Amino acid sequence: MALAAVDGTDPVTARLAVGAVLMPFGLPYALTVPMGVFLRRAAYLAVLILAAFAVVRGDGLGLFATVLVTAFASAFSLIAARCGAWTLAVLWEAERARRSRPGSPSPRSGCGSGGTCTTCWGGTSP
Repeated sequence: MALAAVDGTDPVTARLAVGAVLMPFGLPYALTVPMGVFLRRAAYLAVLILAAFAVVRGDGLGLFATVLVTAFASAFSLIAARCGAWTLAVLWEAERARRSRPGSPSPRSGCGSGGTCTTCWGGTSP
């Protein structure tokens, strides 16, 4: 923002830097809050960023580019985090189902018997 205020950077670079800053913070945040809360707070943040760029350099096309970059970074963070969480949930469920199947080669309760406990290992030895 400071570099954009003193014309120390290209306007496109300043907008891309905003997106580069929003992405790493948006991904973990999208996992911790509900989707509606994330979208609402991302919209508030977009308005704040837009207001800051309007004060620094208030051309219409640059402000539109700022909105596009902010919206893309927020949407991509939300989609990537939610799809990643869904994929992990499916994998964990598949692993849980595999472990609970009788005759499974891995322990169900994890008593640490090394394959000698018939309750954990379902009567099979590794």
